[in-house]
Amino acid sequence: MKKLIVRRLVSGIINTVIGLIMLIAGLVWITSYGVSVVGNSLGDAGFFGLVQGVIYISTANRQPRKWLETIIGILGAFNVVYPFFNSAINGLALTAAATLIIFIVYVVGAPLSKKGYPDMPYKTKAVNN
Repeated sequence: MKKLIVRRLVSGIINTVIGLIMLIAGLVWITSYGVSVVGNSLGDAGFFGLVQGVIYISTANRQPRKWLETIIGILGAFNVVYPFFNSAINGLALTAAATLIIFIVYVVGAPLSKKGYPDMPYKTKAVNN
């Protein structure tokens, strides 16, 4: 059953582009000004956006796997949620907004139910009886 999951593909493309821009901006910031909250936050969120985007683009026409979605969610918690709060606490509103955009685009493309997407459920192992 091969069917294109459009919202997964669109989320992947958007996060790949935004993630690449944020990763480059974070690396430029770190090389220009040294290690800081801005550079680290942009780099972490950009890395997540790039990885998540590539995974979503490459798996947009396959049945989703629960273990992969769990790993992406855990990666998102560490690489997006932490930099968001770290930036917000330090008063860096634009950096916090950029990380929030990455997370919102991820959530739009993610399967939000326990069974996967409505027309593409999670792939399960076949039981031989």
